[in-house]
Parts: sequence; C-alpha cells; structure tokens
Amino acid sequence: MIDELHSGSVQQGGSESRPIPLISITGLLKEAFRSALSQKVSSITILIIAGAMCITTLLTVGQSAAAETRIEKQLQSAGSRQLTITDTAKMQVISALTVQVLANSTGIERVLGLATPQDASMVSMAGSGPKVPAWEVRGQLSAGVSLVRGRWPRVGEAIISRSSQARLGLDQPLGSFETTDGARFPIVGSFVARAPFDDFEAGAVIAADATQPLTSLHVVIGAFSDPSAVEQLALSILAAPDPTGLAVRSPASLADLQNKIGGELGQYGRGLLLLVLGAGAALTAMVVLADVLLHRKDIGRRRALGAPRWIITALLLVRAVVPASVGSAAGAMVAGLILSRSGSAPPVLFFLAVVALTIFAAGGATVVPAVIAAFQDPVRVLRTA
Repeated sequence: MIDELHSGSVQQGGSESRPIPLISITGLLKEAFRSALSQKVSSITILIIAGAMCITTLLTVGQSAAAETRIEKQLQSAGSRQLTITDTAKMQVISALTVQVLANSTGIERVLGLATPQDASMVSMAGSGPKVPAWEVRGQLSAGVSLVRGRWPRVGEAIISRSSQARLGLDQPLGSFETTDGARFPIVGSFVARAPFDDFEAGAVIAADATQPLTSLHVVIGAFSDPSAVEQLALSILAAPDPTGLAVRSPASLADLQNKIGGELGQYGRGLLLLVLGAGAALTAMVVLADVLLHRKDIGRRRALGAPRWIITALLLVRAVVPASVGSAAGAMVAGLILSRSGSAPPVLFFLAVVALTIFAAGGATVVPAVIAAFQDPVRVLRTA
C-alpha cells in the first residue's frame, strides 16, 4: 500500500529515480485501519489491555476521586463552617451589639446569637399539650430559617417550624404559646430551618429584645475565609474577662482533618493511576514489539519501496491507537454502568480524562517499538526473512 502513502518521481541523468514521498494522511489512515483489521490478534490484545486499563482506573482511582469530591463539598457546606462560642461562665459577653458587629465583619457569612432554649406549649391548651423547644434569637432570622408562611416576627413575637406546627395540631401558624418561665409569645408565621441551624426544625424561634442575655454565638464562616482568623476575630470582639469561661467549637480542626484526608486520597489516587497506566503501557509495548518482530518482512518491504522512517513509525502508532481508542471507550462505558449503580461515579470530565490518558499511554508505549521497526535495515531484513 505504499502507493497510497506517497507517489511521484524525478528524472536524474536520464534515468528515473525512486519516488519522492508526497504525504497522504488519508492513505496513511486507510492503511493503518486495514493493517489493524488484518492483524486481529495484536489489535484485539491492545483493545483488551486498553479496556482493562480504563475499567481498573475508573473503579479504583475514580472512586477515590469521587470520595475526594464529596469531602470537598462537605468542607464547603455550612455545617463544616460553623463556629460556636458558648458562654459557659454566664459572663454575658454575647449581646445584640456583638452579634451586629460580627455580622458586618469580613469573612463571615451569617451570625446568630441564641439564648438557652425553653419548653413551650400552646396557651389554648393551658400548658397541658405537647411541648416544643423555643429559642430566643438575636440577629437576622433569615440567617437561620426560611419563612414559608405569615411574616417575620417583631421583638416578642415568634414563628414556628412546619413540623412543630403539625405536632401541635395547628392548621395555621396562628395562636400563642407560653414558655416555662411564664412568658407568652404570639405566633405570626411558619418556617423551615436552614443549615446548619437544623435544630430549629424541632420547635419555634422568638425575636429576642436587645436586653435578652444570650448564651451562645453561632457564626457561619465564609466559604473562602480562614476559620482560625475568624475565630480570633470573634474572640477579640467578645473580649471575655475570663477566656476559659468560653467553650469554643471551631471548624478549623475539622477543615484541617478534611484537607488531610483529601490530600491523602489524592496522593493515593495519583499513585494508583500511574501504576495502572504504567502496567498497561508496558503490556502494550510488548504486544507491539512482538508484532513488529513477527512482521519484519512486511516492514522491510515498505522501507525498500521508499517509505520514509516517519511513515513507518506513524503507521505503527495509528495501528495501535485505533484499537486502544475502541477499548478505552468500551471500558469507560462498562465502568460507568458499574459506578452508576453504586452511586459513586466520578464527574464526566474524569471519564474523558481517563479515556484520553489511556489512549495517550498506549500511543506512548508504541513509540519505542515503532522507532526500532523504522530504523531496521530493509536489505538485511529481506535477506534474512
């Protein structure tokens, strides 16, 4: 098929010289496809190796990548970014003013100050009905709940969660309830809790007045802020006379742990990926080298007919890449079906990257055998073949 790869000649001294190559990409591809189909054993072997590389990579490294993605999402969730400071010594350093100052500080997404929750029951039931916890809160209530019916409460008013509304047997978020200390609060709406304030879903939220002593401060740190810096800022604003009287639950240690786990998973995944691709590339190189040695006569004939070395190299490369592409695509589809059932499938881009790396590894493994074949002496090969 050398005629499809090049054609043309020149006259030198009245005699015709050997053909001058005129590059034909179409001819090269046709010959590579034809050669791949004719040499079924090596083509099927490369196809199986590429498919196995793809499946192994996606089922191992792919699951590690999916786990790393889940850890990163958890790290960015509001629950993993919550700083809680509790005034265990009752120093009354958490006030409406500190909540407002922190809410306007850089690096802070949301802030709420909470009083100790109390049990509350509907006044219409004379205190004998079911009880729900009620929190008196300072700050923007929208930071902790989403209003679904009624209106936002004013100071001394309350809103109740939808689940608590059903528990108390209320068709509408109306009426009033009484806390254990005898205070009564009218209900003006219902809500659903926002993360990380899921505890609110169990009861009611009261808009506290500025004089209400608060026992805990809840700060949702910005997604790209330094938890340690925000913690130091909050403690400096509170300026507690006895810092040991404050119980701090910081997301900094959790963030460090999650980053460490994510880093170890990433390192494990990269090492495993290199191992799988390296093993697959080595097997592919051995298959191509065996194929080259088996078809030395055919390669020598092409060289004797004037095919340049780069065409021989390119022919062998394309001949290996074609079955590798088919095998990696099939392997990716099989692995995708398996992972979709387990619910731990990595992103689509990861699938595409693995397919591309598999094809690249197969092509790279073919280079050395292809160069060896291209630099063989055609006269010697044909003489000994």
